[in-house]
Amino acid sequence: MKKSLTLLVLTIFLSFQASAQFGMPKPEDANKIKERTLLVVLDEVNEKLKKKIEKKPEKFQKYADEINAYNENLKRTIKNTWNFSSDIRYVTKSEFIKIRKNKKDSKSYAYFTNNVQRSPDRLLSSSNSISTPDIYTLDLGLADEKKPFHSMMYTTSHPGEADLTFILQQFQNLLVGLQKSEGKKRPSRKEMKAEFAKNAKKIKEKTLLFDKEKVEKKLLSQISKIYKFDYELTDRETIDKAILSRDSKYAYVRAFPMYQQNSSSSGNAGKVSVGFSVSKLMYVQYVVDAENGELLAYAAPATVGLGGNLATSTKSSNEKTSVKDLKKIVETMK
Repeated sequence: MKKSLTLLVLTIFLSFQASAQFGMPKPEDANKIKERTLLVVLDEVNEKLKKKIEKKPEKFQKYADEINAYNENLKRTIKNTWNFSSDIRYVTKSEFIKIRKNKKDSKSYAYFTNNVQRSPDRLLSSSNSISTPDIYTLDLGLADEKKPFHSMMYTTSHPGEADLTFILQQFQNLLVGLQKSEGKKRPSRKEMKAEFAKNAKKIKEKTLLFDKEKVEKKLLSQISKIYKFDYELTDRETIDKAILSRDSKYAYVRAFPMYQQNSSSSGNAGKVSVGFSVSKLMYVQYVVDAENGELLAYAAPATVGLGGNLATSTKSSNEKTSVKDLKKIVETMK
């Protein structure tokens, strides 16, 4: 599968503009990951959280079942999707920590792991409703280095096999693209925009799948007027099947967070000024090729995107696809 250098750089640009604490990945780092044994770190019960919920057997069992399901889905997805590494080893978080502490041994390993910010109300509340999703931060890196090579956020109750397929495709596409870009000049912003617009035209040849639960109500009534190509308003299960079967007939819309935006708000309680910090996830709407996970188009908050036709100018960022999002995506397809 041919990977465009400009698309690769744009993908990196989006990810790392949102996560400025990480440096730009380099081809030589991708080569190191290729050469090393990949440690795939499995999830395990958090002892502090266990103490809080073990008095609620049903809640704890649900938590334990989610971890087991994640681990099984991860193993299956690695087997079916990941071909970048020739040697793969599964370890627990505890084993991974020990390996990283050994300066000599750690130089032999790369790693793929996750850090989960679980929604407290989902696990501790007596209510069955979920007000906020869990936030997974998935990291790929070299075991002897402090910072990960690449990091990606994902929000869900817990990632299923299709979620993990999408996630691993993004990491693998990045690594392969970096290797192919070695020795080549980085494209200009203008070249990136032109190449991404060219790639977006591929969407016309596919049926675009929208998760009806992730589409704003206003868009539901206008979608046929805005989008003149083949599309389906469907459910998450149907989209997951397209991802897992790698069906070339389909592309799909998927929102995932790029970063958390912190802002300060203030109000008056009587005559006393009250200040507080608000943390909000900033989402990017991606159109993804179901066949290989390739990013075909996106709509993002203006602070993240390249401007012009390739990014929305919204002041807020919603997980649900909006009218503005779809209009911007359509604009890139012209």
